[in-house]
Amino acid sequence: MPSTTFGNLPQEKKKRFVEAALLEFAAHNFETASINVVIKKLNMARGSVYQYFENKLDLWLSLKAHCDQIKLSYIQSVNRFDFPDFWSYYRALYARGIDFDLEQPVCSRFLYRVAYRETSEEVSDYIKKWKEDANEMFNQWVEYEKVQGAINIEIPAQLAAHFMMSMSISIADFLHNRYNEFQKQNETGSNVPEQEVAFLKGYVAEMVSLLQKAMA
Repeated sequence: MPSTTFGNLPQEKKKRFVEAALLEFAAHNFETASINVVIKKLNMARGSVYQYFENKLDLWLSLKAHCDQIKLSYIQSVNRFDFPDFWSYYRALYARGIDFDLEQPVCSRFLYRVAYRETSEEVSDYIKKWKEDANEMFNQWVEYEKVQGAINIEIPAQLAAHFMMSMSISIADFLHNRYNEFQKQNETGSNVPEQEVAFLKGYVAEMVSLLQKAMA
């Protein structure tokens, strides 16, 4: 986690460092991401990085925590009790997730790489643990919604959770393959066309509807 020295930096300087580091780690796996690229971009001394973070892994974990927190703020803005049923809530969650992808494109690409593209052995145990925790969360979620009547009680919770997580992976692959160029444009201030956003959210809504038909 960041040192006190990093925490005491002016906000603008911290922001520039995190943005530069995220761009590098979003574009490359852990092994090939280069701290030298980051320090050259910021015109800073290499030793400064190790005053901020213990090592490369510490920096990577901090970036993951940073992006997780931003994405969580999007997800938590959707209140389950504002919706009449689970499936309308589930659609709204995905729609808000798309807002995160489009409004925070670098964090989105970094988290996508961590979840689906990272192959470096040094971080494999962390990724495995995160996926196990996510699977357990889905299991508990499914059990609760089965009791509420949203999911067929005859479907084993583990199977339902696996099905939902598999669909999430499929949607993530589609979004990042189709919208990679739009995300890159968004980094320079260009907005994704409204019709593309509408198509994207409509596609995800249809996917959730198919899942609902299979499990409700």
